[in-house]
Amino acid sequence: MKSKNTTKIWLCIALCLLVLGSFGSSMVRTSGGKVQLIEMNIPDNSGTFIHATIFKPKTATAENPAPVVVSCHGYSDSGEKQDFAAIELSRRGVVVVEMDALSHGLSSTSTFDSSPGSTFGEACGMIRVVDFIANSNIDYIDKSQIGITGHSMGGHATRACYEYYGALEKAALEEAAAPDSEGGEEITDEERAYAASLNIITAAVAQSSLPSVNVEDYGNFFRPMALIYAVYDEGNFWCANGDGDMRDAPEAIAFINAALGEGNEVTEVVPGKFYGSVEDGTLRAVYNPATTHTLEYLTPASGTALLEFFSQCIDMDMSTPAGNTVFLWRFIFSGLGLLGLAMLIPLLVIGLLQNQFFQKIVVPVSEKKMRLENGRDKAIFWGSWLLLTVVTVLLLVPVIRLDAKIFPVVANMGYARMYTSVNVNSFAIWDVFIALVTLALFLILYFTKLKKEGWTAKDLGLSISVRQLIRAVVLALSVGCIYYAITFAVSFLFHVDLRFWALSAKPFTVDKISMWLQYLPWFFVYMFVQALVTNTTNRIAGQKKNLLINVLGNILGLILIIIFAYGYLFIVGTSFPAWATAWDRVMQCCPFIMYTAASVIITRKCFEKTGTIWVGAFVNAFIVTMMLVSNTSMFLLLG
Repeated sequence: MKSKNTTKIWLCIALCLLVLGSFGSSMVRTSGGKVQLIEMNIPDNSGTFIHATIFKPKTATAENPAPVVVSCHGYSDSGEKQDFAAIELSRRGVVVVEMDALSHGLSSTSTFDSSPGSTFGEACGMIRVVDFIANSNIDYIDKSQIGITGHSMGGHATRACYEYYGALEKAALEEAAAPDSEGGEEITDEERAYAASLNIITAAVAQSSLPSVNVEDYGNFFRPMALIYAVYDEGNFWCANGDGDMRDAPEAIAFINAALGEGNEVTEVVPGKFYGSVEDGTLRAVYNPATTHTLEYLTPASGTALLEFFSQCIDMDMSTPAGNTVFLWRFIFSGLGLLGLAMLIPLLVIGLLQNQFFQKIVVPVSEKKMRLENGRDKAIFWGSWLLLTVVTVLLLVPVIRLDAKIFPVVANMGYARMYTSVNVNSFAIWDVFIALVTLALFLILYFTKLKKEGWTAKDLGLSISVRQLIRAVVLALSVGCIYYAITFAVSFLFHVDLRFWALSAKPFTVDKISMWLQYLPWFFVYMFVQALVTNTTNRIAGQKKNLLINVLGNILGLILIIIFAYGYLFIVGTSFPAWATAWDRVMQCCPFIMYTAASVIITRKCFEKTGTIWVGAFVNAFIVTMMLVSNTSMFLLLG
């Protein structure tokens, strides 16, 4: 009775967190219902499409059309990462088109097939979105005021899109200056107006993406533009000065001087200062918030900078000051919702085990537990955790870099038919590697101790019949389906994904299922070994807080990597040299800490309810794999 009451209490807590998080996140995203969210797919003649969420303020109508800003997220992310821009701009009366880049989120893959960085070459689909807006019949948008912005990869896309339309204007001006043009070598007002009409961009803000150090490379810059670049950007080693201080950065100085013209050059840039003017398209600004590349979209100063600049270029209701931002609450609420959803996983297992079909999986939990009877046993137990921590800290970056040898095409951002995600590839390799190391330690302990003590496959939680194994798979699939049914329902009802930083439970397209099947064996290997050791050699008789020890032991190496990497970055001002080119993979340790901690808890709870390690291994592998593939890039070869 007590167990049932406890389960009910946890179920109520989980559901409350899920509902509160989903509703609260939706209220922030819609500005309390004042902004309508519209999901749409923008098609292309080739059969591909861009998925976008339109943030439409209720003040934007046919009688009162509003400016529009197109936003694009960073690499291996999806459109929700730009919610800070969408929420704050739409709060102030601006329509925002929050796009999923080509090969990301709910958009289809790129039309290019194998050239490295081809998605970048298409400006990630941003040009297509801007063209769609300019040629659409959407009457609540003021097409004379089109802004663009994006972070990291989206920042590159912003600059590519900005320069694309600038090149159209420049080509028209050059044609107008030809001797055989209408006005001869002198450009007429009509010719100048026509050239300007080809450049439909009003203003741009590139986040975490620096342009050239050469003033000569700015020939297509005809409209107001700002840069937002973090002081502690993990990619600082690429900067000309090797750091993120924009005051003396050659990139920032060239960006400003190209607009000011000869004779008005500056030798130092003042962050946040406006240079040039809106009227002649020379307005420039550089912002330098004290944050990191991966935290920029969660930093209020970045939102304030974006608002300050766009308010100079497009019509916005600035009765709400730029410093008044609320977007962080979106991620706090959705994080609570994600926690509630995660808490439901073992509760769903418990609930389904009440069914007669699944009850047949259950066997008595083995009475045998590891005992630390002497100093040798204790040294082996704690020494194994220490070894795994050291191996993680020293070898994670070299191992994940093996993706360049195992998956060379995708590692270079080319397109393939299988294993099409760079980040998932890296950690699939790592999970198999660390699983093999852990398995080797387990086998040594088994043959030197457990076997001598008479441990059987049943005591290890391994013993299972074929029918029981099938039932375990069906149970895990049922939990996964319910998990994602809730995810889709939350998206449908509240127009949010359940997200905390880079960790997200979100809807997925059908093609993600094939990716899931491809990566599932890799992550199952890890989840199986984790379930085995968590519930046998690391399940210690009489040890208080044993589950907490298992959680911390599995994530300590990842935590130390983050502490060292970011401690070095904050102290020195640039990424640790040996890890610099893998900084984006190092950052992925953060969501992996959360995945790993949750999976340890889930596998222990499943073992306690079933007496077998198989259910927890299957549940974790099924859900974690889909969470990974549904929230990243997908460089899939078409045709």
